Amino acid sequence: MPKLTPEIMARIKENSRAANPNFPPPGHYDLLVSLVGHSPPTTAQAYLALEPRALHLICSEETEENIQAIKAEIESARPNVPAPDPSWETIDPTDPRSIYRAIKDILTALGQANPDGRLKVVIDVTGGKKAMSAAGALAAWQLDLDIFYGESPYDPAARGPIALERTVFMRLDNPMTLFREWEEARVDEMFNAGWFEAAAREYQKLGKRVIPEAAAPLVFKARLAGLYAAWCDADKTKLRQSLKELAAGGDPSEILSQNQLEVWRKQMKFLQDYVGPRPPALSPPLMYYCLGRHYFRIHRYDFAGQFFYRCLERIFRSRLELLFPRFKSDRADYKVIIERRNERRNPNLTAPDQIQQTVTGLRNEYRKIIQQHLPQSDQPQTLPFRLTFMNSAVLLTALGDALLTEGGFRPEDLRKLERYSHARNDSYLNHGEKHITRADGDKLRQAAADLLNAFGKLYPYTPAEAGAAAYGNSLAFIRFQHDLRTA
Repeated sequence: MPKLTPEIMARIKENSRAANPNFPPPGHYDLLVSLVGHSPPTTAQAYLALEPRALHLICSEETEENIQAIKAEIESARPNVPAPDPSWETIDPTDPRSIYRAIKDILTALGQANPDGRLKVVIDVTGGKKAMSAAGALAAWQLDLDIFYGESPYDPAARGPIALERTVFMRLDNPMTLFREWEEARVDEMFNAGWFEAAAREYQKLGKRVIPEAAAPLVFKARLAGLYAAWCDADKTKLRQSLKELAAGGDPSEILSQNQLEVWRKQMKFLQDYVGPRPPALSPPLMYYCLGRHYFRIHRYDFAGQFFYRCLERIFRSRLELLFPRFKSDRADYKVIIERRNERRNPNLTAPDQIQQTVTGLRNEYRKIIQQHLPQSDQPQTLPFRLTFMNSAVLLTALGDALLTEGGFRPEDLRKLERYSHARNDSYLNHGEKHITRADGDKLRQAAADLLNAFGKLYPYTPAEAGAAAYGNSLAFIRFQHDLRTA
């Protein structure tokens, strides 16, 4: 092999910069990890081309002789500068795990020595046996390292490079760039399972490890996962931020299928209305209904039951406070109801005339409903100061409100609602130690859908013209599918 000279090394650097517009400047890398096999001088070329702060050798054999050969090559190309004193280790070149462990160990040691900053590490896969190069590239994939390879004209007869000055060091795409579909599919499964915060982080990390052209779908997915995480928390501040980020990214028509794109647009419209200054009356219960559907879909029936229950609870509360604007469910003043009803007769209320006159009349009708339809109930028979789910249902029944009849509920159906309430309250997520079964969750879902539709008729929301529950179903979280047999 020809000896390196300062002139040859200058040509190699010039070639490498011409082939790599973003070729790193001297000192860019804290550490060069180089694989060393039968041609140790390639490590010297990589070291001189990249000029890292430190050098670590992973050798397959003849360690001491190889190190001396590398030092001699460096000194011949840079005679006035002392050669580096590299750290080194010998591994089994046929065992990919030993190479991975060697690289991981050196990174761990560096991280412990420099806890305050992320070190830049590059791996040179020019030397070493073929199995070493393959394992080194895979290790770079897993550990997020840059990869360089030196290419030079080769003489088969001499079994070595010729025209050394034509050598070019090229930055190789991380294998993740080429096979990201497999890693992306793994993160998609996290996303589909509802682990949105974790999926957002993984999409972000993956997006930083691929070429820019491949990063756009990952950036979008990370933002969508962030949006869904905020949705699950009903966090309006985070929802506004996520909506802003997604809107800034433009229309994802090249990322989503036509069906997914339609769902995405519906979701954006619904959430923008939900977080707006004057959200539609249907928005809060619909928000809970969508979350119940999500958790039911991923078989988390306890969580699904909670959200369907919250949907019903919010419908009852909203109905009372919309009928009687000064009435507050958490500190009930029933004189507000009486005054409002005496002010103007509401055609949606069909209760006996006498209860319109006094709070006592309303109290008597409330007691009568419980005695007739919930005789075994532990519900108090007097008007409560703070209304719960069942209190609200009984009160609306006593008022003869159209919401319940429109939703297909008769007074005798209060027993069903109480059973749903007990199933929810006995859940380990609330006051008990039981689980909400799929069957109970489905009953809660159906009750929520029926009353949501009734509420939507009383307080229309334009996008939900076909029915509030059907609209809620159409807002189901997007899922990503992969056929990796063809990827």
